[in-house]
Amino acid sequence: MAFSNSRFNKNDDDDDDDDDSGLSQNEECEIGLIVDSVLARYKTNNIDWEAKEIAITNEAQLREFSLLVNNGKDFAGQTLMLDNDLDLEDEEWIPIGIHSGHIREEDEEVYLPFSGTFDGNLNTINGVYVGDERDKQALFGCVGKYGIIKNLIVSVDIKGETSEKMEYGNYSGSIAGDSYGLIQNCTVIGMVEGVIAGGLIGCNYGIINFCISYVEVKHKSKSSNNDAAGGLVGKNFGNVYDSFALGSTKGKYNVGGLVGANLTGATIKNSSAKGDVNGENDIGGLTGVNYGKIKNCSAKGNVYGAPTSSFRGTGGLVGTNYGKITQCCLKGDAAELDLVGKNEGEIVD
Repeated sequence: MAFSNSRFNKNDDDDDDDDDSGLSQNEECEIGLIVDSVLARYKTNNIDWEAKEIAITNEAQLREFSLLVNNGKDFAGQTLMLDNDLDLEDEEWIPIGIHSGHIREEDEEVYLPFSGTFDGNLNTINGVYVGDERDKQALFGCVGKYGIIKNLIVSVDIKGETSEKMEYGNYSGSIAGDSYGLIQNCTVIGMVEGVIAGGLIGCNYGIINFCISYVEVKHKSKSSNNDAAGGLVGKNFGNVYDSFALGSTKGKYNVGGLVGANLTGATIKNSSAKGDVNGENDIGGLTGVNYGKIKNCSAKGNVYGAPTSSFRGTGGLVGTNYGKITQCCLKGDAAELDLVGKNEGEIVD
């Protein structure tokens, strides 16, 4: 069930003329009843959601946690701990955290991230299924600047949609649609499809450290050079350290075994990709296109892409390079190609 981002609470003293929510009183009451009914469905015991440390032991608590974040509670300064494995049984999941405003140009941006710490304690959340037209599709829709997700294993089936409504596409991943925080020591398994798709995160603005993706990533789009697909991250504006992708990645534009597009100011270090990569424009065993820095990285899988030309590249490590590549190498099938397909940047041995 999807909810609008309109206010659920209205000040009784407000005059009708001052109400800018865009909802009638009857509509607000109806939404309030829906939220109350969902909370009643999933709330099986009392949890002190204001405590510094909170134990999550069942699906009901996890779904209630999602609703709280999506209604404005960011959990800053709090730690949630997963005490055991959970199975969501492929029932539709509402991602934790909202960062909307990317679907249509006229949409107002809504930013309700998770800003606390979620410690999986090396437990697994199975059966995370997101399948409708959300613009952030993953276990967490949005992780804020101070958010931390760590020690978590997730199995997913993420089916990002493309339609006339999704004018700007969506961000799809396993752990997060987009992240401005720290994702550390996480492992993901399954399948992710989307316009900007990553095995771990759709779009990374923060730090990824010691993570592994076994996810099969498929790129769905209207064929725009703004799209991206990567075995770990679709688009990287942040930093990726000591991380690995072993699944296959398939798309059209900006397709990489680890990162689809590594953008200006971004870094990939001490990381590798081993899965096969298949696409057309700017295809690389590690990264499709690089504007940032790549250091001490490798790629091993087969790379299939259109021949390098003046406007696109296919390479064993990087399809097209505008940034800096230092001390990187090719292994296995990737070694049959040049390190970089099209190079307009710097390569240091």
